[in-house]
Amino acid sequence: MKRRLFASLLVIVMVLCFAPAKSLAYASTESKMQLGASGIKTDDEVYFGSYGGSVIPWTVLSSSAFSQTSVASGTNVIPLFSRNLLGHVQFHGTVFGHYSDSTLRTTMDTLFLAFPAQDQSAVVDATLSGGSMYSGQPDLANQKLFPLSLEETSVFDSTLNIAYDSERVARNWWLRTSSDDSNAYSISDVGSSYINTVRSDYAVRPALYLDQSSVLFISAASRGKALSGFGLSSIATGSVAKWKLTLYDKNRAGFSIKTTKYEPSSISIDYSGALTGTDEYLSAVI
Repeated sequence: MKRRLFASLLVIVMVLCFAPAKSLAYASTESKMQLGASGIKTDDEVYFGSYGGSVIPWTVLSSSAFSQTSVASGTNVIPLFSRNLLGHVQFHGTVFGHYSDSTLRTTMDTLFLAFPAQDQSAVVDATLSGGSMYSGQPDLANQKLFPLSLEETSVFDSTLNIAYDSERVARNWWLRTSSDDSNAYSISDVGSSYINTVRSDYAVRPALYLDQSSVLFISAASRGKALSGFGLSSIATGSVAKWKLTLYDKNRAGFSIKTTKYEPSSISIDYSGALTGTDEYLSAVI
């Protein structure tokens, strides 16, 4: 009896010795690939859109950060603020004017149109409150990229207000708020607000609202995200603060897929509604 008991205990010990240790170590860590966008946190970095042949890094702000900017009721969005400066322009091409008819606004529209089409579809229309531009101005609707207002930047830590150009030099960048019809506000290279003539030449730093429902899944982007590339890497775990996005393609809304047969050595997949033609293909990650 004692010999059989000892043998049973020995088998249990051997089984425990062969149990995978990694599953215990990873139990409380964060996956570097997650369905949807709920894993994106305030102060994280998101790679989205493009400028000058590179994907733009954005800082994720809290839902209340754009206090003078709004979206349609019920829309689930992620506020993004460009980490870098994207070119430079005069606020206004004439001696007088406000944001609604400014060169700065036109530049924001031009920057947006340079985004890949799929990224454009994931940006939610924003409405800028009239007073955030100048007293008495009407609200400005259907804005994709937009500068922040003086009030919105006043609640930031000064380090977030400091931004750099492509050569890593801190520069002044425009806000959308005017002090009168010939002067507008900017943020200086040390993070403070200044009033400048609208003919001054300062940097452009956009913000936008990302449609959370447009994100299929997020994955870690520890070295940033390229506009194009090939190959697969294994999915690891750990703390993630930089994300790249995979977006739903609304032109393929009719596509459906399901597992029809699962065996130890094979999986059968049934799908319908796939588009055909050049550069149309199916891929899978296992």
